[in-house]
Amino acid sequence: MKCEKCGAEYTPPEKQERLEWTDYILTRCAFCGAPMFCEEIAKSNTRFLDFLQYAVSVYGVDIYKSGNKEKLKSLIRDFYMGEERMKRAYIRAITDDSLPQKVYEISLKPLMERESFYDKLVSYFAESNFCDEEVSKDIVDSFVKGLSLNIRDKEVEWLVEEAEEGDKDAQNNLGHRYYTGQGVVLNYEKAQMWFRKSAEQGNMYAQRNLGLCYEYGRGVPQDYSEAVKWYRKSVEQGNAIAQNNLGLCYEYGRGVTQDYVKATQWYRKSAKQGNMYAQCNLGYCYEQGRGVTQDYAKAARWYRKSAEQGNAVAQNNLGLCYEYGRGIPQDYSEAVRWYCKSAEQGNSVAQCNLGYCYEKGYGVPQDYAEAVNWYRKSAEQGNARAQNNLGVCLELGLGIEQNCVEAVEWYKKSASQGYKWAKDNLKKWINE
Repeated sequence: MKCEKCGAEYTPPEKQERLEWTDYILTRCAFCGAPMFCEEIAKSNTRFLDFLQYAVSVYGVDIYKSGNKEKLKSLIRDFYMGEERMKRAYIRAITDDSLPQKVYEISLKPLMERESFYDKLVSYFAESNFCDEEVSKDIVDSFVKGLSLNIRDKEVEWLVEEAEEGDKDAQNNLGHRYYTGQGVVLNYEKAQMWFRKSAEQGNMYAQRNLGLCYEYGRGVPQDYSEAVKWYRKSVEQGNAIAQNNLGLCYEYGRGVTQDYVKATQWYRKSAKQGNMYAQCNLGYCYEQGRGVTQDYAKAARWYRKSAEQGNAVAQNNLGLCYEYGRGIPQDYSEAVRWYCKSAEQGNSVAQCNLGYCYEKGYGVPQDYAEAVNWYRKSAEQGNARAQNNLGVCLELGLGIEQNCVEAVEWYKKSASQGYKWAKDNLKKWINE
């Protein structure tokens, strides 16, 4: 036996009776302490995974690098005692496909990125060797596990294991991971695949999630009819989010004939379960008289339920009710309070409304600078009204240094969206 690190050689003593062969094994160099390769140990590892892990424990991860291709190949050829057919397959994978080097390169990637590279490697190996994906995966996995490489974080690994065994909850949770990119690289194709497996087993959350995939064309071609089909399966089990989503389909005629009455029916079912989005949608139906008799008081009531749960749209809408006295007594201070809550969550309409309150002094002391601040936040998100109002402030020098050139630019942005007041403001500059 020869130490790969320092070159020292060791010759085992002759065997004596009553002693096992393991009594003569030197696993580390007596001079430098480096791991020593032992033929007996290598040959005893008939599982390829164990054999590779032993080779890595002696030679380190460098054994996977392209410069050590011949070394790894000779180790397998001379000392691996597993099935001959698979032995030839592993050697071909090293010689023809440089598989260990590619696995080593994956190990250098951040954990979040490894899975996508792993998937590409499995597909590449299957195509180049004319084998199916399962065979390719088994061979690639042998080298991955031989390096003790984690492709995913431990929790995701557990989910994959449970999902592959058919657990419908794990399948849905794994789909959600891929849908949101939580702990894995975002992948809508894999998300819908796992949602479907779970949905077909009757998981109402997965049925709703698969409906979302079809509604927005994520991982599947956009198909409103399919979205409605899966939402229906989910609402039959009482899922509140699916009820709201089905209501949206009826309100906008997605996959079904537009029907405001049915839309409000589904919103109501969902809203009564506490879904803040449905509460806001139901409030809007009452405000506009869609599918129900117009009733500002009921609109304000449902907006409040949603707003108190933190829904930014409902907070803005409740602010409007207070500003104009719709369904509740007019109260500018309360309007500003709800606009603030919504604006701080980034709602561009509320930001514009809050800016207007500061400009006019509604519910707050008049403050042009603060008005400009909120108009700009809203305008930069594309709000046409805010773009026009910011233009006015720039043109007149309200709360900001006068700048007619920039004002015209904001008028143009607003006018391009069809905002009438911006078009009028722009005309006088074009005529001049």
